[in-house]
Amino acid sequence: MEYYNDGEIIIRDLEERDIAGIVACELAQGWHSVKDKYEMRLKDSREGRSVAFAAEYRGEIAGYINLYRSAGGAFSGKGIPEIVDFGVLEKFRCRGIGGRLMDIAEQAAGKYSGTVCLGVGLHSGYGSAQRMYVKRGYIPDGSGVWYRDSVCGQHADCRNDDDLVMYMSKELKAPRSFRSGYMNKEENMNIWEELYAAAKYVQNNRKISDYVDAGGVSAAVLSASGKIYTGVCIDTCSTLGICAERNAIFNMITNGESEILKVLAIMPDGRSGAPCGACRELMVQLMPKKYKDIEIMLDYENMKTLTLGELTPEWWIK
Repeated sequence: MEYYNDGEIIIRDLEERDIAGIVACELAQGWHSVKDKYEMRLKDSREGRSVAFAAEYRGEIAGYINLYRSAGGAFSGKGIPEIVDFGVLEKFRCRGIGGRLMDIAEQAAGKYSGTVCLGVGLHSGYGSAQRMYVKRGYIPDGSGVWYRDSVCGQHADCRNDDDLVMYMSKELKAPRSFRSGYMNKEENMNIWEELYAAAKYVQNNRKISDYVDAGGVSAAVLSASGKIYTGVCIDTCSTLGICAERNAIFNMITNGESEILKVLAIMPDGRSGAPCGACRELMVQLMPKKYKDIEIMLDYENMKTLTLGELTPEWWIK
């Protein structure tokens, strides 16, 4: 999938064919580079833990960046996406490639959280990255420096290698049209595309145990703040399961929001579909005075939508 293309720079998904070229260039630069690292990034991406992006410059592989849905280190367990393993090959630097890779990674992070984080090394090899992150608005998290996945205390022994890092984060802003509450036709189509991509990203049908399956159906909701929240269906052998739409809505509520603008669900065959009665009931109870304005994607292929008011014209509570 392509995320950016200006005729010279292309940002797309990392592919197996890219690995040999990256490793060869990095070895020529004098770096320690092994294909296993990039194969692991591809594996994590295929299994839904991350998105692995690659940059091309005039048809040649030029750089890479990875976005993980769940951060480690200082931001572990906080539900904040983390940018990991970002690099531009030396012969392609100073052409705006690094900035484009960061733009795409931050846009992807913004679909899941209002914050994105990263860890940066402290030795001179990371000097350009350190300057870039500060210019882009990243600030240290305040926990000091970390060494080998733990806080490095005052006067503690460490070595200034790739394992000595500082964690930083950046607050992401919703696009202006989302914050203002107004979208023109083109912007409206673009947000449905973003919702579909966000839902597709988390869709991963899998067997959790002998009694639980998950991920066959996925959903994305657009909140009033312009953030996108996702969820997947969880099916159990009893009535303990949950639909993808309600899971996404609960994700939104967990993150402090309660007003929905748009809802999109992807069925196992890749088509979109309407929410069930229980999901509609939750939305109505959540927004009793505004539920009729919630937009539901019925047919993504043909961009057919209805409002929840049209799907649920009469509510049982008057």
